[in-house]
Amino acid sequence: MPFLNDLVTQLTTESWGTLNSDIFTSTRTSIPVLASGFATLQLTATGGTDPINTHNDLLLPAYIRPTAQAMIRAGNAELAMTRAIAARNALYKIRNTTINGTWYQSVRLLGDLLDSGVDDRQQSRVSFNVMGTLRP
Repeated sequence: MPFLNDLVTQLTTESWGTLNSDIFTSTRTSIPVLASGFATLQLTATGGTDPINTHNDLLLPAYIRPTAQAMIRAGNAELAMTRAIAARNALYKIRNTTINGTWYQSVRLLGDLLDSGVDDRQQSRVSFNVMGTLRP
């Protein structure tokens, strides 16, 4: 979960929210329904893709590429989309930087924002996926 922790650090730095208040990283967490005008973001690791190797280095990959899904929930679709755009923009800024001691080449979007309908509590949902390229 270091990748998710680094994404949370970036979101917090960009003033998106606070871990365990409106940002969550566990599928076992009960996501609260916040008051009108507020949104939650749940990050879920989605496994990643193949690492990038360098010529003649057989021991470790040069970069690993974990992936995650961000699911934003809010009381209405407009707020969910607005907060999803803010989260996407905050994570997209990760380029050639170190977060929590890990060097990131980049965090890329894997597709655009997706209207994910409403959940069982009638919260509007918007999701997107990201992939990090970072040193192991």
